[in-house]
Amino acid sequence: MLLILSSCVGKEYCLLIEAPDDFIVGEVQGIYRAGEEVVIKTEIINGAGLNLFLDGEFLCAPKPVGIGGKYTHWEFCFKMPKKDAKVTFKIFRDEGVAEDGKIIFYDNELSEVEYEILFNYGPSDNYYDLHRRFVEESGLDELDGQVRYYQSSPYVFVFFKPEKETAQVRQFMYHLKEEHPEITSLLRKEYFRYCSIYMHNPAYYGLKKDQKVDFELMDDSVVVEQIRFRIGDILQEGIYTSSADLDKTLNALDDHKMFGLKDEVINAVKATYDDEFFEENILVVTETIVTSSGSNKQELKEIYLRGNKLNFFVKMYYVDLGTADMQYTTFVVRIPKNQINDPKNLRQELLYKCLGI
Repeated sequence: MLLILSSCVGKEYCLLIEAPDDFIVGEVQGIYRAGEEVVIKTEIINGAGLNLFLDGEFLCAPKPVGIGGKYTHWEFCFKMPKKDAKVTFKIFRDEGVAEDGKIIFYDNELSEVEYEILFNYGPSDNYYDLHRRFVEESGLDELDGQVRYYQSSPYVFVFFKPEKETAQVRQFMYHLKEEHPEITSLLRKEYFRYCSIYMHNPAYYGLKKDQKVDFELMDDSVVVEQIRFRIGDILQEGIYTSSADLDKTLNALDDHKMFGLKDEVINAVKATYDDEFFEENILVVTETIVTSSGSNKQELKEIYLRGNKLNFFVKMYYVDLGTADMQYTTFVVRIPKNQINDPKNLRQELLYKCLGI
């Protein structure tokens, strides 16, 4: 994700545009006067719609633009408000149903801020010495950030951790362009830890707060002979209400898949989930979520009980570029029996999938 921001002077206001990389078509200013028309052009998303939001409030829908009856891009047009503002996009899919009704999208977690400073030095100048002198004389080297520059590049790059980019630091950076005429442009970029964070919306399913279930996440693995065994590989997806339920699955374990440690694995599992545990609790082993990178993350946020069905809501975190290993996540959950009327006929559903992600 990329946020574009320029400095604000006089009666001009900053416009932050949050959009995926390469999503915006053409150039976009970072500053506008109040009442000035803003035009943002975007790629067309096949099979989906797109709306623009200003500071979280719906602003406008796109106008398709094209040549000879063939659309080439979308345009969003609006008047700049008399304040600094941020615009974001929301995608519509599922046969016209707005995903922000069924799916809750969250702001991404900021991981790093970069300032990209371009200078108007001539092609024969010694960039490295010029950059070094500028960094020392301007005071950039005194900030709590990372400064990078190169012999062959007219750019200076300054990186900050989010907590280090204070209001004073931001003000210092924006004044650089005003104080140094050799600066052609100053661009601020935000890099996010994840490219998409979302969760299914309980309200979309008609669930209410008084249907929430108290639960505890249990360890998703056991360690035997210094080998870690995933509970998802030991126990089948299901709802276990007694030691007898557990024994049916444990006794069917393949000793070869347990590296010849079947009995030890069974004892390790039953050490936690014994008769005393099942007197007051049920054990739920969910479906296994499989993603293409171990850098992704999942959090079980809420469980609702309606009728005799448990609805599990998982917050999903997806990275843009991550490790190349497959990820397998199974939730192992303890739920007190006093919240369940009919444990034997209980069902479960894990809600985590989102079209296009």
